[in-house]
Amino acid sequence: MKKDFFQSIIKIMLAAVIISWFSYNNLFSYQNDKTTNLKNSVDRENCILLADNLNINMCVIYNGAKYGFVLKYAPEISDLVWKMDISTFIAINSPNIACIPIDSTLALEVPCVEYGENQYKIKMEYHINSNDPNGLYWKLANIELLEPQIPTPEEPTLPEADFTITLGAKDGREIKPLNSVCAGPITSDIPSNADLTEQYKELGIKYVRTHDFYGPFDMSEIYPDRTKNPLDLNSYNFKDSDTNYEAIVAADATIYFRLGDSYNNPTPPEKSELSNWIEASINIIAHYYEGKWEGYNGKFEYVEIWNEPDNSHFWPNKSLIDFFVLFDATAKRIRQEFPDIKIGGPGFTQNLNFNEDRKAILNDFLDYIKNNNTPIDFISFHEYTNEPSDITEATNSLKSTLKEKGFEGLSMHITEWNTDAEQPKEEQSSEEKAELRLHSRGAAVNTGTWIEMQNNGIDMAFFFRGNDTNIDMPLFYGLYLADGTPKKTAFAFNFFNQISKYKDRLEASVEVSNNGSQSDINSSIYFIAGENGKGDKAIIVSNLTDKQYRYTLKNSKDGQTANIVNSNIISASGISDDHSNIYDIVTSTQNSDDEVRFDLPAYGVQLITVEQL
Repeated sequence: MKKDFFQSIIKIMLAAVIISWFSYNNLFSYQNDKTTNLKNSVDRENCILLADNLNINMCVIYNGAKYGFVLKYAPEISDLVWKMDISTFIAINSPNIACIPIDSTLALEVPCVEYGENQYKIKMEYHINSNDPNGLYWKLANIELLEPQIPTPEEPTLPEADFTITLGAKDGREIKPLNSVCAGPITSDIPSNADLTEQYKELGIKYVRTHDFYGPFDMSEIYPDRTKNPLDLNSYNFKDSDTNYEAIVAADATIYFRLGDSYNNPTPPEKSELSNWIEASINIIAHYYEGKWEGYNGKFEYVEIWNEPDNSHFWPNKSLIDFFVLFDATAKRIRQEFPDIKIGGPGFTQNLNFNEDRKAILNDFLDYIKNNNTPIDFISFHEYTNEPSDITEATNSLKSTLKEKGFEGLSMHITEWNTDAEQPKEEQSSEEKAELRLHSRGAAVNTGTWIEMQNNGIDMAFFFRGNDTNIDMPLFYGLYLADGTPKKTAFAFNFFNQISKYKDRLEASVEVSNNGSQSDINSSIYFIAGENGKGDKAIIVSNLTDKQYRYTLKNSKDGQTANIVNSNIISASGISDDHSNIYDIVTSTQNSDDEVRFDLPAYGVQLITVEQL
């Protein structure tokens, strides 16, 4: 009955009422074609404003058609009852007017009405007024207070990056796998110390220099009595050295044979012992190189003769001429017996490049081996520094001397390197020592040093060292504490291993923005980038300052430069003191097509890999 009556009202009003577009555009509240979904949702943007007299402007959809009208509050009829004002009834043809659906029950569910400072969701049911059978009435059935709406803040514009790194074409160089260490994965004299075999594999340790095992591989342990016949197996003690050799091989590494003694017992031969010492050296090499005396067919590539002869601790109470004689005679015998082995040394201290007396020793050494036609395939030295630029200064100095002495192009090996945390307490606090040996500052400095070795043509490099020897010495040189806990530089070595697989080095340039510090960034941000066989790229970035920076990456190809965006990134990992392990970087960007911002923490190191571009 009410349905038929409502339809009859519609027919009457269609003929009788004409309201202009302007009128109903202001009368009815829903303006954005939101139609049928409004019944069960909250559309606060188009909330109906309830007048002081509680009248309500309505727009409904009934049987597919839209109608507008005003419901007037009628308290004289009953509490919470509204009556349709027939004079306001209109058919609406505009598709841009959003209306509330109404079915045969004529119930009205209004998603949002606003009265005073509050908003409500209401339901009104059709109401029969027996005193006015021709009127159309609705009564409030339910009202629900809506929670205050908190406006969504506009996304802030990201601050400008401090610098941008642009990756370019291959530059003809290779990123070398300079992931080698001194000392092996086990400590034979302290069984409780961790076995680092799996860790060495994970870090991609390629070579293990047989120095400072503190017994194993030392001439003073393997051949302790130099009066004994060097041709007799009974003159030798290979036990601990063999155990450590097998551990190195199990870690998928190769030995870099240091011929000499460790720090705890350097005992160079007397002149009367030299002949036996050299003969014993040949037999020891043969034991590990070609399996002599039930040994190993290691076929290793390098023998480094001695360690730090310019340090009186390793060459005590002897003249350097005696060392030159030892080097010359030993090198010639090795070349005679093992022509494929590369011979070099002698592991000069870092003072070689920064002290005139030590430079004089280098000059005398090169003069001697040149005058005696001593075989030499590489020259080795050490570098402990907290300034990676020292590598450039040291190698430039060495290259200049080698050229002057007729050895231009001789392969350069750094057979010990690390941070310098050995200064007296008055010069270096315990906190700074911990930063350099345990924490991310050490990882950042060592990463910068590793990059500078790549920049300066170093062919082999050996971090000193792989393991700590005692759990009570956490500030020792190792990548790992004695119990196997990694230090932050171990994580950096993981990054070195990963980027070494992107061996084709790329041109990379930095542009500092207006808000960046040109001098700090140019001197303290180190980076290196490479490309693999598939065309994917990788970059390591290291921050040697106590400031946080923000940077972006771009790619340059065929003269066109484009942003590297989130969809290009394969992985993004970082090292910092805010994380106990390598962590995944959360990038920021204004939108999906915009440049990606990377936040580089103080003393942070990051590795980013991107797909072929």
